[in-house]
Amino acid sequence: SRRTNTWNENFQRLVSFRQKHGSCHIPDDSKDPELVTLHKWVADQRLHYKRQVADEEGNCSDDPNATDKKDCDEKASGSDCNNATKKKSKRKLPKLSHDKIAKLQSIGFEFDSRDAKWLQKLDVLLKYKQSQGDFLVPSSYPDDPTLSNWVASQRAQYKLYKKGSKSHMTERRLTILTDAGFPFSVTKVKKEAAHQDRVIFDAKPWLEKYKDFLLCIATHGSLETLQKTNPFLAEWVAKQVAKQRDGHSSECATAVNEDENQSNPELKEHSTLME
Repeated sequence: SRRTNTWNENFQRLVSFRQKHGSCHIPDDSKDPELVTLHKWVADQRLHYKRQVADEEGNCSDDPNATDKKDCDEKASGSDCNNATKKKSKRKLPKLSHDKIAKLQSIGFEFDSRDAKWLQKLDVLLKYKQSQGDFLVPSSYPDDPTLSNWVASQRAQYKLYKKGSKSHMTERRLTILTDAGFPFSVTKVKKEAAHQDRVIFDAKPWLEKYKDFLLCIATHGSLETLQKTNPFLAEWVAKQVAKQRDGHSSECATAVNEDENQSNPELKEHSTLME
């Protein structure tokens, strides 16, 4: 039928969208007329699915001829509905067939709009993780300024979930976040990040640390801000100064006189800063 053909056409558009973007999450703020139409169609499918589920569960709340639970009970018992109900339209509201449900499920379509929006936000978070290497989303994240609030909300909902309180965190969402490596403790995240930064810094050659020191001097003009901007480097500089005072041999003098650094006058110029 024409209606079936239209449904199949929209379904194919959704399939194409998923192949291109990796999900069925149609943005609700798109200015593209085709996406606006597809977004409305997707919303209709969720509504039709709800009606289908309600119908199978014996809930006639979506019946246009039933105004409340009493009407439903009257219909079930064969009683006549009141006059106001009789005047209502006999139009049958559309539902989603099992065949269409199966097709949508086959491409990972989410019938719950709340879960769909949640997964859409999760996609943004995972892209951030892939590019930045962590889940520490700043409030000023340009790609999605609301992402940091969403991340904080997941941790708050998790705490409620663990306490047995009312929460939007579900077992499914918890599993998805856990499998993705999402840390629910901010303190733990910061400790792990600090440890990773320490390992990276310690692995740097002496000369590279010294260049970082020179860069700090060139940028800030003094060492006053070093403790805040790079505490590991500040600690290292303090150790170098202590070595100089204790009369230990200077690695700095050796480094700046290496042949490969003879072309860098800045190293020689600042080589006395630690002496």
